[in-house]
Amino acid sequence: MKALDALMVDYLRLLLFGPSGYGKTWLYSLMAYIDAFLPMEIADFDLGTITLKSSLAGLPKEKWDQIEINQYRDIMNPGTAARSFKERVRELARRQALGDPRPKTIVLDSLTFLSKDILDGVSTDDKQPYAKRDHYLPQMMHIEQHIQALTALKCNVIVIGHEDVEKDLITGTVARAIDVTGKLSGRLPRYFNEVYYLKMGMNEMGDSKRIVQTNADAVTIGPKTAFPSVIKPNEEATVVLWEKLAKALTDGQGTAKEAKEFWGTNK
Repeated sequence: MKALDALMVDYLRLLLFGPSGYGKTWLYSLMAYIDAFLPMEIADFDLGTITLKSSLAGLPKEKWDQIEINQYRDIMNPGTAARSFKERVRELARRQALGDPRPKTIVLDSLTFLSKDILDGVSTDDKQPYAKRDHYLPQMMHIEQHIQALTALKCNVIVIGHEDVEKDLITGTVARAIDVTGKLSGRLPRYFNEVYYLKMGMNEMGDSKRIVQTNADAVTIGPKTAFPSVIKPNEEATVVLWEKLAKALTDGQGTAKEAKEFWGTNK
């Protein structure tokens, strides 16, 4: 395989993060209106099923039938939910290897609670009632293994996360990044071709609206897009966002395509 062919954006691998309560679950639920993203499987670590049902109240039954929601909960043994999800990803990989294209999209909601469950499991395996400092390194290893396996699937992958806000006590500078342990906040975004930050803005009338930020700035670390000619730096968070992404994937658009066109005409 040629290097530029390997860079082509084949599936959507999107990391969406932002403050709690800003509508991340609502935003990804809008994908259910786009046939290109169905069937869809949702790994629910966040008790988000009620929000989903409210967001998709008007969804036709034939589309509801293409959505599978799997709730991951620790009933007795901490860490079992994360292990169950890891096995589910392995099962999907095996099925894809045999030619099964389902699902077209898998959503992890959320990375935050998956990470917590992993840490609980590490502490329990060490027979400790709470996390100790030396538990965080194995937690980070397991988190990255989950993301690595998930983003290797031959389907669209959406991962929901929360924001971590840090303020420099000397300069007062605020920095926002994905809320995850240690240096993973810098490493995990590399597994994704899209990283979006969900925030609130205002329209021309002064009314609030949800916006996805798709490029990094001095405050927000991580946002990026492989479709700069399609997705705006500050894109309104509506179903149109998913329509644009679905079309871009179908048309083979993205930074890799632009690179191929450049090298094809500049040999």
